[in-house]
Amino acid sequence: MFRVSICRTVDRARLPGLQHRAQTCSLQRVSSSHPTLHFRKTSVAIPAAPDQNSSSEYEAIDSGNNRRLADYVQLFKAADTDGNGKLDKEELHTVLESFEGGKESSLQNWLPNDEMERILLEYDADKSGDITIDEFTSMMQDRIILEGKLEEYEAAFRAVDTSGNGTVGATEIAELFDSIGQPMSYMQLFRVMEKYDKDGSGQIDFKEFLNMFRDQLLDLQDILDYVKISSAESTSAPSEPRLISVDPGSVALIFSGEELDDIMESNPGRVVVVMASLTWCRPCKGFQRTFQRFADVYKECRFVKFYGNSNEKTKALFKDRLRVKGTPWFFLFRDGEEVGGSQGSNKSRLEENLRSVLREDELPEQTVAS
Repeated sequence: MFRVSICRTVDRARLPGLQHRAQTCSLQRVSSSHPTLHFRKTSVAIPAAPDQNSSSEYEAIDSGNNRRLADYVQLFKAADTDGNGKLDKEELHTVLESFEGGKESSLQNWLPNDEMERILLEYDADKSGDITIDEFTSMMQDRIILEGKLEEYEAAFRAVDTSGNGTVGATEIAELFDSIGQPMSYMQLFRVMEKYDKDGSGQIDFKEFLNMFRDQLLDLQDILDYVKISSAESTSAPSEPRLISVDPGSVALIFSGEELDDIMESNPGRVVVVMASLTWCRPCKGFQRTFQRFADVYKECRFVKFYGNSNEKTKALFKDRLRVKGTPWFFLFRDGEEVGGSQGSNKSRLEENLRSVLREDELPEQTVAS
């Protein structure tokens, strides 16, 4: 009778359209209704009478899995500080916040309590309120403990934080996924920020960034490769730290009024075009490509978009500061002062209003309508 290592394809990026997968193997059957990792259908053929080579392969698999199981047991015993044969919430929290697969303890309290409760609920099969060795083994096989070193995650965070302000904004997240070949739509970016920006600041701090790795939304090796490429290509001196930056021809998705202020401050004399929208607004969705077209044509301007229902800060920007009465609503700013605007998804009206506030040297030869 053979023990079979069953391999499944794991969809790491549990968000629409993000296909970042990996192969995981387990000697134990894993439930297909796992709420965190989605497994694809797999069939395993068991030979009736394996030849000598097949037997050697099975023995190698057995040996490797036995070593892993021994490591799990050792880690469990180290985490079980009171020696009662199970992990309570505090002991479990400590091991979940470790690095290198549990070998490196963390002094940072980065795992949110609600996420801790969700993990306990998911793996506490006997509903005892504690984690047994069997439940812990199942947890470890799902790779929910960070496997890299703390300094590697810190290096990855610094590389993604291109503005150098100590946090990561939506634009930087978008640039990261672009660079690793997984471009995000505005809605996917919205969902990422909604899930991981736990404090509603409109930015991802280092602790929130670690949760993106723990959920396997990000792959450490991919980011470390990105770090090497970024370091090799970077020859300019570091600029003043900012919350967010907007390149000519791009549209920045913001998550706070502070980010809007930062964009206007860093672009003195330029017209900043702001699109206020809501995630459920169909005309807003239909105007996204047109708004990008505006950014492509009017490169002397800076283009910004936000969803009024992203978080408390965008709600305040939408309702209290800009007093948006309908969506989409467009605001035109120069040096922090509102100089024009337009309501509704009418590109001709928006272009007419935009051209009316631009100087002669800011007007492009072509138009969006042309």
